[in-house]
Amino acid sequence: MASRRTKRDSASRPISPSPPPSVTAPATAILSSTLRNFRRWLNVNGAVVHSSLCIVNGEATDGTKNAPIYAAGKLSKCPVLPDGASEEEQSRTRIQHEHYAGSTGCTVRAVKEIKAGETALSVPPGMFVTPELCALSDAGRSILECLSGMPPAPDGPEDVRASNYRTEYLRGAREALARTAALVSARQDQSGNLAGNALLVNILRARKRAEDVLIRAQKDGGTEPHPAPADADVISDRSLLLAFLLHQRQTVGAPVQAGGHPESLAVPEGKGVPKSFYPYVLAMPPRVSLPISWPRTDLRMLSQSISGVTLLQETAAHTHVLSAELCALVNAGWL
Repeated sequence: MASRRTKRDSASRPISPSPPPSVTAPATAILSSTLRNFRRWLNVNGAVVHSSLCIVNGEATDGTKNAPIYAAGKLSKCPVLPDGASEEEQSRTRIQHEHYAGSTGCTVRAVKEIKAGETALSVPPGMFVTPELCALSDAGRSILECLSGMPPAPDGPEDVRASNYRTEYLRGAREALARTAALVSARQDQSGNLAGNALLVNILRARKRAEDVLIRAQKDGGTEPHPAPADADVISDRSLLLAFLLHQRQTVGAPVQAGGHPESLAVPEGKGVPKSFYPYVLAMPPRVSLPISWPRTDLRMLSQSISGVTLLQETAAHTHVLSAELCALVNAGWL
């Protein structure tokens, strides 16, 4: 008689990250695979998820038996990429759009009653994306290396064993980075008296400035001939999180820290950190409809509305902060 595979055996198998979606694969099948990998990633790294809980997005599920299926609505028009985008980028954008467009979004459902006293979900401290994790990751350290006055990251075993080295490095990172809320608030104060059309022009100029810097860096092969340290008053603490998420999402199985010693990533409670957050970040929506990413035609509607000017002021402030950060990091040799 063939032996049945137990849940423990399934959870202990190593994760094989899914490759980028192919052009011919159905969007529902790709999203189901993404959700299954995310569920396995939770189990492998020590999270406890009740067997009755499941993740559902439209017709895609994480493989839980008897998981409910919700019919997806009519797909909205896929966003158009700018001229020059490769065929692979266009295909990936279309498929990722089909993942979420017209669906209910990822929801957590219970296929049966969870009794009192049972654990629905338990996540160890090492699985949380914290400011400390972002600062010690490869992506975060690449940001901090662009700043002047930062001490070297804890790489060698003697640095890891030093009780205060990791603490001092993280303290230096906090002191070197500006606070996102302060930068946005200062920018809002500068543009507080501008009318809607003027705010729209400022947003488009900030976007164009960042695009020009990226295009120039790509033409130069991603290297700045005379890099200068980035101004600490321009780079915010949010940049570490954004760099971490981008790195984990764009690279299949991207390690949190490729070199060095993983002991430096250990959280105070003694729990380890997953080698990669790729299955987790990949399960996030590829695009969120926020004004900061709206096209010009939609932003113009805000500029022509009295009630929309306040939202446009906040959008302009965030756009300027992100644009200034990106330009400063590229000029410092980040790419």
